[in-house]
Amino acid sequence: MIIENVSANVYNSTVCSGQHGIYSGGGYVVPFSQDDLGAIEDALTKLYNSDWIDQLTKCIFVEFTLYNAASDHFTNVIIAFEFANFGIIYPSAFINSANLLNQELKEQLWLQLSEGIMVISALFYAFVEIQNYRKLGFKKYFGNLWRCLEAFTVILTCAVGIVFFLRYYEFVEILKDFQKYGHTRFLNFEAVFQMHEHLHISLAVLGGVVIFKMLKVTAFNPLVVITFRSFLNAHADLYGLLLVTAILFFAFAVTGILLFGAIVRSYRSVTISLFTLLFFIMGESEYDSLVAADVFLGRIYFLMVTVSSQYIIVNFFCSILYEGFELTRSMAFRREQETVKYMVNRIQFYLGFGPKNVKSKTSKTI
Repeated sequence: MIIENVSANVYNSTVCSGQHGIYSGGGYVVPFSQDDLGAIEDALTKLYNSDWIDQLTKCIFVEFTLYNAASDHFTNVIIAFEFANFGIIYPSAFINSANLLNQELKEQLWLQLSEGIMVISALFYAFVEIQNYRKLGFKKYFGNLWRCLEAFTVILTCAVGIVFFLRYYEFVEILKDFQKYGHTRFLNFEAVFQMHEHLHISLAVLGGVVIFKMLKVTAFNPLVVITFRSFLNAHADLYGLLLVTAILFFAFAVTGILLFGAIVRSYRSVTISLFTLLFFIMGESEYDSLVAADVFLGRIYFLMVTVSSQYIIVNFFCSILYEGFELTRSMAFRREQETVKYMVNRIQFYLGFGPKNVKSKTSKTI
């Protein structure tokens, strides 16, 4: 059994975030070989009988990668055991799966054509936006929301391409190590799967920005115009409601941590609690976990969050939006009345029934 104290660069490890801390990729490592199962059992027995876990141990990671040759699927598994200062051990698991080889698509011409068209389009629109920036200048270019979205789309498209090639590079380097060492050395796929996750997040954000840009095309739709004007007329009240909602949900998140943080995993931190409350509003309440943690307080907490989110906040939002819509409709009706009145006055003027332009003495003096 060999215990090595290595840095993150040796095994190409990345930063891992657990339930109660953030850990770097370096530390004491015990590599196992797949070729000799007896050596693995002997190493685990020695680790069990030794005192290599001391008071300074913060976390133990068990990491391995599985490969399914039938579907060309890689699965990276990380099992973490975090040691708290007061003696509790928090276990957690991180499982990521992806198809990294894509051998089925290598022989299809349409994939290469699609990637080539995407690269050409990205370069073309990047050139167009650079020319627009040089022509308009910094203030005029970024003073328009749609031009900012165009620039952000081009930058995000380039970022997607960079992340895609970085993921491919990391995967090729791992395959080279596998051809060189085989199963005798641990191959860390964590960086590849992080790149894979970043790629999907970047693509999702890019898709959202492109969909939002479609609002520019639908600006001629009267329904869209009325909706946006309603939000614009009610923006002050909506900002106030948003502030009150943020304070209320932050208070609920802190309350959830204090009541259920030591038992329920969904309330172990402020960030995770806020996301849990967001899913709470969308219908995933985790009622069973709350009641299992505390029968009385869990039900009270569930009732308070449900009433606050589903009834009070939603009703206030609908009322504010309805008032904005009524104000928009009243303003539109007033403009229509002014337009009709102007047209009638013009017709009366052309027919000779309009008021005559009589100059008073005061106007002559002036």
